[in-house]
Amino acid sequence: MLKKIIVVNPRHPEHAVIFVNDIKEKLKMLFVSTIRKTYPEMAGHMQQLIDGVKFIAKSDIQDAVSQADIIVTVTPSAAALIQADWVKPGTHINAMGADMPGKQELDENLYKTAVAVADDREQSAVSGETQVAVQKNILRKECIAEIGDILIGKAEGRTGNQDITIFDSTGLALQDLETAALVIERSNNTESGILVKL
Repeated sequence: MLKKIIVVNPRHPEHAVIFVNDIKEKLKMLFVSTIRKTYPEMAGHMQQLIDGVKFIAKSDIQDAVSQADIIVTVTPSAAALIQADWVKPGTHINAMGADMPGKQELDENLYKTAVAVADDREQSAVSGETQVAVQKNILRKECIAEIGDILIGKAEGRTGNQDITIFDSTGLALQDLETAALVIERSNNTESGILVKL
């Protein structure tokens, strides 16, 4: 169960403080108050989940990274913010900020040992987080596994608890639409889930 989320904003540390001070109330408004009357049990469960997470703002990115089991990057950075030697074994990284040539959030040397996964190999190698590692011949494009291939057993992802894994999400609208359609279809077929108007 998720217990702690550390938020770092390298450009504006004060924004991280504002975010962590406001996020629980915003989550409760979005996910608890909208369903409280119709689904009180689910609302209570969501309330417990939100209350159980501690949100912490930090200004020291190295300290935050060195503690993390899961890292999510969502910045417009053009230079590596996270250095390879800061990341502990077993960490998973979702890199979502690099979505065009010239952007980079992670030290390309992470790819020397990490398992590289992307939503689309070609797109990732040209405009995603892996682009610098591919350009510098640290990572071969063919070694980037696609998430779909891992899901169907055609490629391997994490093979051990000490593996560092990096998912480079450059964004595929078609994949998002197909995933949403599948979730709705399965929800309808099993009569599970709750439709929430946001």
